[in-house]
Amino acid sequence: MKRIFGKLLLCSVVAMAMMGSGAVAQEVRTDSYKTPVYPFSNCGLAAEGDQVTVVGADTCVVAATKDAALAAISTIIGQIQRGENGDWVELAGRKWMLLKNNGNPLSLVSCGEKGMASLDCRCLQDMEDWLMGKTPEERGAGEEEIFVFLEVEPMLGGTKDGWKNYMLSNVRLQADVGGKVFVEIIIEKDGSISYVKVLRGFNCAANFEAMRVVAAAPKWSPAKHNGKPVRCQYVVSVNF
Repeated sequence: MKRIFGKLLLCSVVAMAMMGSGAVAQEVRTDSYKTPVYPFSNCGLAAEGDQVTVVGADTCVVAATKDAALAAISTIIGQIQRGENGDWVELAGRKWMLLKNNGNPLSLVSCGEKGMASLDCRCLQDMEDWLMGKTPEERGAGEEEIFVFLEVEPMLGGTKDGWKNYMLSNVRLQADVGGKVFVEIIIEKDGSISYVKVLRGFNCAANFEAMRVVAAAPKWSPAKHNGKPVRCQYVVSVNF
């Protein structure tokens, strides 16, 4: 099974970065785009001569030179590498919260009238590598199956109540209206988190805090299949 990612609004972010650098950007519909040269999650890049188009799940955003695309993506990656978990990253006047787990960049997230927007950090790195000449085979090396149905479920700290106790001790926000935020994560074989996404929330502040708490969690005891640790997709709830 390939990586399981939610819809990304990568294109709008790269578009803003490119426009800030003076490169020409334009917005078009995804349905006008048929065959990406190399897909990245729900994003893609198409190249025609020196022209590069970056395509996202909902809309296609950017037309710019290859060098401008690489410069924009490299700038964003630089900010990600310098930031800490929970930092706010400014991209062309818009604030995005940076999420890291054990120092590993997961995603940038923002919240607006249309809800949560997510920018996957590995998708950015894949795009940068591709623009620099790495092949899809090189990028896909070492990819492993993600398990959804688990024989042994993961546990935070190796205990059944580990997640509940961690959550109660680390949630900072006292939301105006009580509720739950459900967060999807991918837990690697070593117990680290490599992906985080809000499945259902109830306001921007609570959604942000839930993602921050999840990303800051220590390592889990990994899920197991046939007695061996496996990557897994898992859902946790954060209570307010």
